[in-house]
Amino acid sequence: MLFLPVMSTQREAGLDTAEAARGRGAFVVAGGPDPSALPQKWLKYADAVCVGEGEVGVERFVGALLDGREPIEAAQIAGFATGVSQPEVHRTDIRRVPPLALRFGVCGAIELTRSCPNACAFCQTPKLFGPPRHRPLESVLEACRQMFAHNMRDLRFIAPNALGYPYWRQLLEALQPLRRKGARVFFGSFPSEVRPESLTPDNLKILKQCCDNRRLVVGVQSGSDATLKRLRRGHTAAQAEAAIRHALEAGFAVEADFIFGFPEEVEPEEELERSLLFAERLVELGAKIHAHWFLPLPGTDMSGMRPCRPSERLERRLERLLGRAGSGNWRRQRQLADKLPLFPTHPSHSAG
Repeated sequence: MLFLPVMSTQREAGLDTAEAARGRGAFVVAGGPDPSALPQKWLKYADAVCVGEGEVGVERFVGALLDGREPIEAAQIAGFATGVSQPEVHRTDIRRVPPLALRFGVCGAIELTRSCPNACAFCQTPKLFGPPRHRPLESVLEACRQMFAHNMRDLRFIAPNALGYPYWRQLLEALQPLRRKGARVFFGSFPSEVRPESLTPDNLKILKQCCDNRRLVVGVQSGSDATLKRLRRGHTAAQAEAAIRHALEAGFAVEADFIFGFPEEVEPEEELERSLLFAERLVELGAKIHAHWFLPLPGTDMSGMRPCRPSERLERRLERLLGRAGSGNWRRQRQLADKLPLFPTHPSHSAG
């Protein structure tokens, strides 16, 4: 039995793993962003696909196995997509799901918010998870206390916007006794960036007093207001610049998240040039650029689009900028971008 979660950037390795496992007689259940968006294509490589969140379906699947059902029948009971059944999408009540599994040694960043209230055109998150849900404050605090008791002193959190968690102020205040005992609190840095409109001077003051990170990741994505509007980002370039100025003045280092290579119909070349100029200005202020390349992720509103190919002039300018003040996996993403719309029609050999 193999449960195989796969991001779209991991598709090639995921397909190879699924094919190899089935070749050895394993029953393979694929899940995660890529199989959820493309269940029928993944069913050529896996026996079943869990679409969307997995907690409810996996619990039903295991329960059916324990009742003596065959795996394919258990998959149908669980609501997985199979060759003969359509997927049933479950929405998890995250109040019932603990954020850690300490008895199995599984712990890391603590989930604050599942899904995202914003519906950015390029993003899989709201498509995969549906309406956003916030973990109760006491559940988060108990997880922090458990980690500290097991000598895990660095506390990190997962949220699409750390300052969008409705109890973030109460959370940071309640964590101060653990900090005084040696815990370190990281908030607003990976894996929980902050949106520009939430990064006010007052909020920055709280972060400075209550957190240990001195670096913030701010989601900007483009410096063109026209592009931001097409992406449904919900903020302007001016708001992003103001937020970054405030953060730098408060003593934080800032990484500004940008996506380059948006399709021409979303970001024409003149808008890309405007975005580059904006990124250069942020670097002059003291920010760093955390760069991504546009990926047409399946299941998103931009899944069928192709990344742009900048002119040689803008290409050189982009290389110079990211060479001196950039980070991120944008080069690898650029190589992957053209492959992503392509999906192997058949496994390389018969599985099962």
